[in-house]
Amino acid sequence: MSVDSAAGMADPNPSGDLGRRTELKLVSRFHIRRNDIVSPWLCYDDDSFLNIDVHPHKPWIIFVAQKRSIQVWDYRSGTLVTSWDIDERLGLWVAVKFVARSETLFIALRNDKNSVMMRKVDDNFSWDLIRHIGQAHKSPVRDVAPHPSLSYLMTFSDIRIKLWNWSDSWASMSYKVMSVTAVAFHPSETTERGMFASASRDEKIRLWKIDSGRSPMHTFEALPGHEIGALQFCSDPGRSLLIGGTCSGRVCIWNYKERARVAVSNELGANVCSVFFHPRLPYIFAATTAGAVAAWKDSEVNYSAPSLEHAMLFTSGLTELGSMAPCGTSDKLVVGGKAEFVVFNLEEEVIADGFSPATTSRASTPRNAPEASSVTGQPTHTNHVSSPSLMDSNEIPHWVMTPASAVIQQVTADQLLDIAQKKEEVAETLLKDSIQLRTSAMTAQADVIDALQSQVRAMREELERSRECSRMREELLECSQSSARQKPDHSAVGEVQVCSLRKLEMEKLNAGGQDELSTTDNLRAVVDKLRALDHPHLVRLLGVCYEENSLVYEKMANGSVDCMLSAQQSLPWYERLRVMNEVAEALSFLHTNGIVHCGIKPSNISLNGDFVAKLGAVDRALAVQYVAELSGAVRQAKTTVVVAKDDMSNFLNFLEMDGDYLAPECEKAGAFTMKTDIYAFGITLLEMLTGTIGGAKEKIGDTLDDPAAFPKTLDEKAGAWDASLAWKIAKIGMKCASHEKVNRPLLIEGLDNIRPGLQEITSQAIHLAHQ
Repeated sequence: MSVDSAAGMADPNPSGDLGRRTELKLVSRFHIRRNDIVSPWLCYDDDSFLNIDVHPHKPWIIFVAQKRSIQVWDYRSGTLVTSWDIDERLGLWVAVKFVARSETLFIALRNDKNSVMMRKVDDNFSWDLIRHIGQAHKSPVRDVAPHPSLSYLMTFSDIRIKLWNWSDSWASMSYKVMSVTAVAFHPSETTERGMFASASRDEKIRLWKIDSGRSPMHTFEALPGHEIGALQFCSDPGRSLLIGGTCSGRVCIWNYKERARVAVSNELGANVCSVFFHPRLPYIFAATTAGAVAAWKDSEVNYSAPSLEHAMLFTSGLTELGSMAPCGTSDKLVVGGKAEFVVFNLEEEVIADGFSPATTSRASTPRNAPEASSVTGQPTHTNHVSSPSLMDSNEIPHWVMTPASAVIQQVTADQLLDIAQKKEEVAETLLKDSIQLRTSAMTAQADVIDALQSQVRAMREELERSRECSRMREELLECSQSSARQKPDHSAVGEVQVCSLRKLEMEKLNAGGQDELSTTDNLRAVVDKLRALDHPHLVRLLGVCYEENSLVYEKMANGSVDCMLSAQQSLPWYERLRVMNEVAEALSFLHTNGIVHCGIKPSNISLNGDFVAKLGAVDRALAVQYVAELSGAVRQAKTTVVVAKDDMSNFLNFLEMDGDYLAPECEKAGAFTMKTDIYAFGITLLEMLTGTIGGAKEKIGDTLDDPAAFPKTLDEKAGAWDASLAWKIAKIGMKCASHEKVNRPLLIEGLDNIRPGLQEITSQAIHLAHQ
């Protein structure tokens, strides 16, 4: 263990006093290195990041080292409190979290398959195994998070969030969300208690509430083009703020009550692995995997929308970072690297203009300098990237220098030699510190240059993309006009005025090791199949730009059905039945031609200027069929598309398919058939009745047999429903969305074809509406 120094920068905004400013400093308190953590007795010489968690009340931090050694350290003294090795029969572990409840202490462990909860039974840190959750998720577990006060443990994977209630026999609640990247509980004990947030690769933030259903309360945009990898709520109950860090090095703040993004930082040059509002000090902190710590002043002036414009950058002293956390309500901060961690003191100092931060800070004694010196026999110095320089005699801290008159009294030659040797050691230490200062300054300057160069490259790329888009629009407009002249679609209702653009990114289906899929020949093969499909309820293809892998479709003037459901002026109930009858005709046409759509949902159903329904995203279904002949990731046997388990995430991202519309067998066996299309059609049909996206099956299923309750589930915006016809449609929808695929009907000719029934109900509804 050693005491090092980290970098600090002055707040660029002046303080309230004229000519004075506040300087934030990160003073290295302890640097616990690999030799203090790694045990020679464990065979796992692990070099992974320490996922550090801090106890909410006691001065403890906890982490897993070498995948089996759990260690608790005191962040005030830099000493090991306790450590123990997990029984190897329980497996290897990645992270551990404190779960503090009144007088009882628990810990929660997790790896990519399992979660474990243990209870401390005595002062010697003996533990009882409370619960071992094996195979908590079918896909790898990304993290575990205990609720700060309620008896819930949250785990999440790429496709699902689960809440485990240990006070209710570990009953679990499951929330299906595709491509989850981060989660966070709200720390409030009042109105927001039980709220949690999730971020996912669809660039959406979702807010949930325990015991309020399995659909999100709110969904809003995160940051387009950026993946959120870290997420935290503001701990101040008066501020409805949520903060996140992206894998591209940006920090975002949202007002979740207004569902608005209120601040975005510049790029920090590396993945943001941790971000939070400090619980006591008016600062916002972020850490990057490249070893940097950024801070922003969180002033009361910007109470509801903090600024992220003026960053203070610090070097942590670690080449790579994996975690960062505030140490309770103290003025300390801990960062975790690979088999090492550093504890910093956070210090503020008011600096008068005209004095460099380096000179001012070194002329005064740092808050913990004598205590730090007692650990290693060396003083702690604060390094300033903004003004590195060698120390002169006036800058040497007073506890290092000793007047000669107080030391040399009747000295002998040996004593003089010993004093000289000690002074040489002090000089050598100061020289090393000076070299380290210069090295840190040079590294920081290089980082700034690299960041500027990255910004210049990004601006040039953006400019080139803008020029390319202008050129592409001209070419596509010419292409679409030519195609419209050559092959008009007389079966479509309404005249095409504008075209819409859609990029077909077939490379998302690449399983790895395959040749490039987004080639002109491959796209041409898909387009040829698409042009062969001619139906009045399929969105019409106008043209194609092979250079940009883009397709030109007729513009659907009234948008998609999901937007229609959320609008105040919505379609009448009988028109909704007509729309779904037209979708059934289009889907029946595809199934008759041996095509599994794999993406039936409201956002893929559009309405033209005369509100005629047309099914879109057929190009993706044809691309899947084509790639099945080239790649091992997707296979097709007759009318069944089989997806390898490891490639399911890529497959669903390509289809932009949501979890609510996936039949159970899709997740279990990776099999997509006509019956899975029927399941998604049934869910969509039920959503047309309730007027809500998500949760429609549960609402209808709970009231279908209750004549009094059923009408209350119907969307009031659609007008006065005919309850008997709506009930018949609900029965068809529930049958289509049956858990067992053998119970689902078909849309092709046969004994179990539901098209005649849909057509009859739709005709009756339109007749009633026009009486």
